[in-house]
Amino acid sequence: MRLKLSFAVRGSLEEAWGRLELPMDVDLPQQGRFTISRSSEVMRGEYVSLPSLEPAEDFLFVLGEQVVDITGMRIESGRPLFEREDGSPESGGIDAEEMDSITEGALCVVGALSFATGVALEAGVFIGLEGYNRFIPEGKDDEDLLNELGTRRSSLPLQGTSGVEPFENVPIDAAFVEKLARRRSVSLYPDVLAAASPAVKFRELWRTLEFAFQAHGNSLVGHVADFPPAQRLGFDREELTELHVLRGRLSYAASRLGIADLRQADQEAIGSLGRLWSLVDAVILAKQDASGDLDVDELRELAAFIDRNGTSQVSDSVEKPAEWLGQYGLRSPRFR
Repeated sequence: MRLKLSFAVRGSLEEAWGRLELPMDVDLPQQGRFTISRSSEVMRGEYVSLPSLEPAEDFLFVLGEQVVDITGMRIESGRPLFEREDGSPESGGIDAEEMDSITEGALCVVGALSFATGVALEAGVFIGLEGYNRFIPEGKDDEDLLNELGTRRSSLPLQGTSGVEPFENVPIDAAFVEKLARRRSVSLYPDVLAAASPAVKFRELWRTLEFAFQAHGNSLVGHVADFPPAQRLGFDREELTELHVLRGRLSYAASRLGIADLRQADQEAIGSLGRLWSLVDAVILAKQDASGDLDVDELRELAAFIDRNGTSQVSDSVEKPAEWLGQYGLRSPRFR
């Protein structure tokens, strides 16, 4: 059995001095074989679904392929579901241990391209074309297993809710900008938006909390747990402690953890990013001073936030919440 996983790699490659000689093939002994090409060479006008990616946008396409041990394949019910052409639901994607190694290899390829070009590149799962993110049978036993599992689709790596837009479509006037600019913690927000990977975004978001409350570690956890806007979003000391521990794992993984634990920490960061982002948005809107006090001066209500289950919750003040969420709330340029 073979597994093909596909990734889209975005970044300002037009700014690079060096020229990529594409397409190229890269062999990594433990992670598989990777083909890198321009999306225009692969898509041929077909639609591609990718968070924050417009169909016409040009990007790099990375296809990773590796032989899979069929004894480790199973349906992962917690991963995204798919629809058949007739609209009926298909089984959840198949998970396999080799998914982690292919994903690691793709991230290493992206790191190599970033180093070689001097351009920050970011990888995301590539969805929408037939033949990719699928298990390829190589014999009758493989065919029988796929028929038993009910699908050939793989689970989707590097997936998670990146965040939900905190504002409804309202004008941004001088009064709002002035009040917001007086909150010094907002000066760190561009670092969050500029961060190239979920792990770095996670650390920058946590750093914004540290600045807003002028605290670190357990002291910060205590301040945030007692902050009324955080409590309204359902945050408690237990959840905040888990996020603090994850922040430490992301910061020190290179020296303390093996590669498997590093991948696990990165995946947890992807899964928790939207939740942490909602917290930071609420803090910036509600906390006037960068200090340890817990006074609340809320500039605006959050239009939406990510709850503890990773689900988008929309405020009652938003008219047609489902329509707003689909057209704008989850497609905001904030998460590009």
